[in-house]
Amino acid sequence: MSSKPYKIHAAIISWHGMETRARQIAEALEGRVARLSIVYSRREGPDLDGPGTWLRVPDDHFYGRKFAASLAATDADETLLQINADATTDWGHMIDRLGHALERFPNLGIWTGNVDWSPWSHEITEIERLPCGEFLRVAKCDGVLWAMTPPIVERMRAFDYTCNNFGWGVEVAAVAYSWAEQRDVLCDLRVKVVHPKRSGYSRQQAERQMKTFLRQLSDAERLQLKLLDGFCERALPLTEILYRRLLKRG
Repeated sequence: MSSKPYKIHAAIISWHGMETRARQIAEALEGRVARLSIVYSRREGPDLDGPGTWLRVPDDHFYGRKFAASLAATDADETLLQINADATTDWGHMIDRLGHALERFPNLGIWTGNVDWSPWSHEITEIERLPCGEFLRVAKCDGVLWAMTPPIVERMRAFDYTCNNFGWGVEVAAVAYSWAEQRDVLCDLRVKVVHPKRSGYSRQQAERQMKTFLRQLSDAERLQLKLLDGFCERALPLTEILYRRLLKRG
């Protein structure tokens, strides 16, 4: 395993009850990335510290506002690796694989691991399997564990996140921009990511925020999103499409 510190800023997003998990991930990544930040909230108690820089935000800041804080802490020449504290993987292997992708694909926009439970599984989002068999070009990605190169980080800084506390649609916007700019969006099949199937907030409110957030897309991004959405729907069985639409209405 290489000890090379790639030009990566790893930002771990944590919340009440996940402090230990966040610290464990930070300990595993310390020295393997150029910089390390933990963007966290807690309901009470003193500020936390540990490996990296610990950035405390209000407890009512969910994914969207914490993602914005991660962007603000990222330098212009850094790839942002964003990790949710409830994700589990082989951290050393993951960093090696991300470094490999950055070196191998100079036109990389977004990289993601293979998340075990995701509404956007690679069976639905796969556009093309690359000849090596290890990477897929995908139409969507999951923000549980993903990385974006500096051009994507720069574009994502321009969005207003005050309307999107829960953060639905952040990955959607990033992927739409990446493909609109003809930059690869890759899923690494060799990075297995375990993530619990749960959410502690209103799906209806999160979807309303997402619709408001995505109004900020450019015309080119909006067109790209329609193409990507259509691609994913064609990959879904009809019963699954109807089920997802019923969930949205509920």
